[in-house]
Amino acid sequence: MLAPGTYRARAVEGALGKTTAEKEQVAVRFQTLDPVDSVVWYGFFSEKTEDHTMKGLAACGWDWIATEIKPDAPEVSIVVEHEEGRDGVVRAKVRWVNEARGLGLKRRMTNEETEALRARLIRHESVLVPSAVVRAEAQDADEAPFNPDDPNAGLPF
Repeated sequence: MLAPGTYRARAVEGALGKTTAEKEQVAVRFQTLDPVDSVVWYGFFSEKTEDHTMKGLAACGWDWIATEIKPDAPEVSIVVEHEEGRDGVVRAKVRWVNEARGLGLKRRMTNEETEALRARLIRHESVLVPSAVVRAEAQDADEAPFNPDDPNAGLPF
């Protein structure tokens, strides 16, 4: 059983159904990526829970046309908790389904900004730059000849 926590996962199957009280629900099985395990999320379509359920379904790749999980379901972040059932058995339960979080950058650098930063840092005295990069920069500027006897010659970094 998965320990409580947040996991990277992908939805692998899902279906719409009804509870014993005839309430509309959806069940989605997630496979966690590390550790590899599976856990089911139950979403409900009541007035209070419908928005939460719809956001979770959108994040995990629910296809409303086919009413199933898309084969290329995106990675999501799930929050797993433990819950004791009426039978007294403790089970892992998905509490939240969220879009996978990225690197947290406000904005990625453009290619031009990246090139300008790289050029500035290569010339910076305190930055350790692999010799192949320095050599390539020097060759481009015709500042130093290529040395075929250099053991690092031709390395991509």
